[in-house]
Amino acid sequence: MIYINLHDYREELRKIETQKRVVKATSFVCIIILLVLINWIVMQAKLDRVRQETQKMEMAVKNLE
Repeated sequence: MIYINLHDYREELRKIETQKRVVKATSFVCIIILLVLINWIVMQAKLDRVRQETQKMEMAVKNLE
C-alpha cells in the first residue's frame, strides 16, 4: 500500500515565515522599549545630579548671606 502525503508543505512554509516575521517585529519593539527605558534611567540620573548640585549652590548662597 502506498501512502500519499496530502499535507501542503507550502502552507507550512507560509506559517513558519509568518511566525518569523512576528518574532522579528516583537523583538524590534522590545528592543526599542528597552532603549527608551535605559535612556529614561540615564536622564533621571543626570537630573538627580543637577538637583544635588543646585541644592549645594543654594546652601552656599544661604551661607554667604
